[in-house]
Amino acid sequence: MTDRITNSMLADKVEYINKRLNRPVAGWKNDDSGKWSSLEGHIMIDHYNPGDNPYQWKLTEYANTDGGQRDWTNYRMTRKEFYAYLIGIIEGLERMQT
Repeated sequence: MTDRITNSMLADKVEYINKRLNRPVAGWKNDDSGKWSSLEGHIMIDHYNPGDNPYQWKLTEYANTDGGQRDWTNYRMTRKEFYAYLIGIIEGLERMQT
């Protein structure tokens, strides 16, 4: 097994968190008139690639239907740190009694 953490692995973890918290799994919807709007509460990855800086990953959610975002993390992390952060959220959710 490889230690490489892929974008797909990160996306799968965030999708699981959305499902577990009963949040919208899709981030956007299209209404009958063809206008797109974000689904408030959808949790997503904010990936910013400023070059060689390894601190690129952060978790956010849509705060309104216009695409405004609210941060879940106060700072950006490396891919490995971000993966561990997501695992921590999932472990906490799985231990909760609902």
